[in-house]
Amino acid sequence: MTKIKFLGTASAWPIPRIGCKCKVCKSKDKKDIRTRPSLLIKNKGKNILIDVSPDFHQQALKENLTRIDAILITHAHEDHIGGLDDLNEIYKLNKKTITLFTKRRIFRLINIEYPWMFDKVLKFRPLKKAFKIDNLEIDYFVVEHSVFTIGYIFKIRGKKIIYAPDCNGVKRKEKIMNPDILIIDSTKEFNKQNSNGHFSVKNSIKFAKEIRAKKTYLTHFDHHSTHKKLQKKVSKIGNFEVAYDGLKIEV
Repeated sequence: MTKIKFLGTASAWPIPRIGCKCKVCKSKDKKDIRTRPSLLIKNKGKNILIDVSPDFHQQALKENLTRIDAILITHAHEDHIGGLDDLNEIYKLNKKTITLFTKRRIFRLINIEYPWMFDKVLKFRPLKKAFKIDNLEIDYFVVEHSVFTIGYIFKIRGKKIIYAPDCNGVKRKEKIMNPDILIIDSTKEFNKQNSNGHFSVKNSIKFAKEIRAKKTYLTHFDHHSTHKKLQKKVSKIGNFEVAYDGLKIEV
């Protein structure tokens, strides 16, 4: 069984925000406490991390996560790479260099900010085509965002999973059609227009329907709605679920 766990489901700012008095930030529901975006895939005893948020230290402690076998990076914005330095602690525990996969143009930006991490903690491997980690097939696709960004395609035991936490659309959808599971950016308020390279909830739902996703998990939230309120709203539309920190999916 392959397990997918949402370590963080907020956008660039965790929730609650400092000093904010909105209903979301004042909520007592644990599902409304969100750290910044990271996803963990557990497969055949290996831990594959997608993006390393600035809250990775907190996420790793909560998950009792002491080993990472591979890292996939979607883009070089700080909310997706700001926890890379914390991987020093993972390296000290295992004395094993971690392979980081991404496109070369994304790596160049990461290497400017964290050059010391590639001395021994991390090893860069450029993405060129689909590859496998054990029986998990991994591929990528380019998404529309404010900087060059990719999403990931995972295939295992006949199931297809799409992950695009920062996304404002995809020009070439052929590779991502008919996924069993779509995990997609829903940063902006339900009826707002897309902005700053992010989907609104309404447009992420529209996108899910366009690519004929069987099940969709919404993620990467701003503080525009409580989990309970948004889940009630999207459940009436179709097979949509509002992700939250700690949510597990088994494939």
